Amino acid sequence: MNLFQIIFIDIIFIMFPLLVYLFYITYTYNVDKKENNLFLDLALLTSFYLVISFGYDFSYKLPFIIYNIPLVIAYIKKRHLSIFMLSSCLILYFASYYELNPIFLTIEYLLYYIIFLLKSKKIKKELTFLLYILV
Repeated sequence: MNLFQIIFIDIIFIMFPLLVYLFYITYTYNVDKKENNLFLDLALLTSFYLVISFGYDFSYKLPFIIYNIPLVIAYIKKRHLSIFMLSSCLILYFASYYELNPIFLTIEYLLYYIIFLLKSKKIKKELTFLLYILV
């Protein structure tokens, strides 16, 4: 497979669960029901699973970008449960598949989360909870 086909297949694996979620959102708005964000969490985890299971590696550094796309969407949508689940999955996956140091990965994703909390101005409550878990 050439590079374009590999990138296109990875994009399909990321976008398919998100498109199903968007169809769900349009359905709930048309029927005047309140949306359930649990489906967004499920769509993000499903897209991550599809990419790591069926995606193709074409370079050593570019898969890191592709695997982090569901995490970036979780940060944009401010889904704390998805952020935690995807960060944990990414740490475990990178530590086992690419044999990276899990301590450094944990520190990296904790820094991402702290920067996210600083930008969203919820630092006091969330950082207190995070420090409580770490200590």
